[in-house]
Amino acid sequence: MSRLSRIPRTTTTLVASALVLGLTVPVALAAPEDDGVASARASEAAVAGSVADIEVELARLSTVADTAWALSATAGERYVTAQVALESAQDAAAAADTKLAAAVKTMDASRQILAGIAIERYRSGGAIQNLEAVLTADGITDVVRRTSSLRAVGDVADAAVQQYRADALVADVLRADAAAAVASAQTAADEAEDARTETDRLTAAAQTAVDSASSRRDTLITQLAAARSTTVEAERARQDRIDRDREQQREDQAESDREPADRPSTPTSDPTTRPPSNPPTTTPTVTPTEEPSNEPTTPPTQRPTPTTPPTVDPTPTPTQEPTTEPTTTPPTQRPTPTPEPTKPPTVDPPGLGQGTAVGTAAQGRKAVEWARTQIGKMYGWGTTGPNTYDCSGLTMRAWEAAGVGITRTSRSQYVRVKKIKYSQMRPGDLIFWANDTSDPSTIRHVAMYTGGGMMIEAARPGIPVREVPVRYAETMAYAGRP
Repeated sequence: MSRLSRIPRTTTTLVASALVLGLTVPVALAAPEDDGVASARASEAAVAGSVADIEVELARLSTVADTAWALSATAGERYVTAQVALESAQDAAAAADTKLAAAVKTMDASRQILAGIAIERYRSGGAIQNLEAVLTADGITDVVRRTSSLRAVGDVADAAVQQYRADALVADVLRADAAAAVASAQTAADEAEDARTETDRLTAAAQTAVDSASSRRDTLITQLAAARSTTVEAERARQDRIDRDREQQREDQAESDREPADRPSTPTSDPTTRPPSNPPTTTPTVTPTEEPSNEPTTPPTQRPTPTTPPTVDPTPTPTQEPTTEPTTTPPTQRPTPTPEPTKPPTVDPPGLGQGTAVGTAAQGRKAVEWARTQIGKMYGWGTTGPNTYDCSGLTMRAWEAAGVGITRTSRSQYVRVKKIKYSQMRPGDLIFWANDTSDPSTIRHVAMYTGGGMMIEAARPGIPVREVPVRYAETMAYAGRP
């Protein structure tokens, strides 16, 4: 019994151990599998988050260059404007100096006449104290003081003294003008120098920003390729395509926005035709004898008047008194809303049709032909050729070659040219870009339309004069015709 009892116990122990092992082994094997799945999912989530972050930063980097060069172009426009102001101030100073020199020459001639009179009087034994006082005077104030007692001098001498006084006065005024012109020129020179320094700084900053963004983009594309298990070349091509598509969408939207900008001219005709319909209502009201009270009540009063003219006089007076009080308020309310809709349309069109166009279509084509001969020449801030150009320098010289003079800066060119719709552009017309397209004072760039959706421009430092498709993003609401 003892042996038999021991065998089952051993067997039971083995079976129990086997059962325990059989139950515990699968549990021990399942834990690593769950950990691996969780780890894989966490890794995928991390990769997805990393990819999303990279793509967001790549999208941001695509705008860095445009923003940086816009700041540089704005500073460049300020520099060109300051340069034009400097040239104008220098011309004014030179003109003032010329006028002053002529006035001094005239004054010296008058002085010589007085000197001759003084010598003649001295030889004839006359007194020359008064004339000597004039000849030795310093400035018009001293001349007036010293010649207050010239009654003793003869008529000839008196006329000569008066002429000298007038010439001295003119010389003093022109001397002050010349000094002011020189001071203005110096101020303009300082402003131009400051603008040039700021332009150079922002241009260098723009180039640094572009280089940094390009380097960062390459790094992110490499990380993106590793995260997606693709090649750097494939990811770069993909990002280039994304950037092109994004820019194309922006351009398409900007181009479509030009059409609504053209439409305000059509609604303005509707409200302008409506106001003439209101005056007829006032004309019948004038025919009755009582102007204020008969406006609303003329229809009822006119019906009894043809039959009984005398009875109309007593009947309207009592009836018009109560009716005029309630009826006068509606007419006062009706005219007030009518001017409100008519005024906004006159303000909405931002200068369509304004400005002056003196060039012909043939001259526009000639300007384009000349501009094409400059393709390949490099950009230069504040230059107008013949070896380098800035944007407005190129457009100015092109139209000058066609026989039409336009102003120097892109902002002044926009003010002068006739504003036209983009759908009406012809070769030679100008396109303007601005930081705020509703504010002409923020214009920073100008290019020339060449036809077929193309334009010629001196874009920015580092890029030669080129002919490229028209860019509509950030353009002014209207193009311009010189």
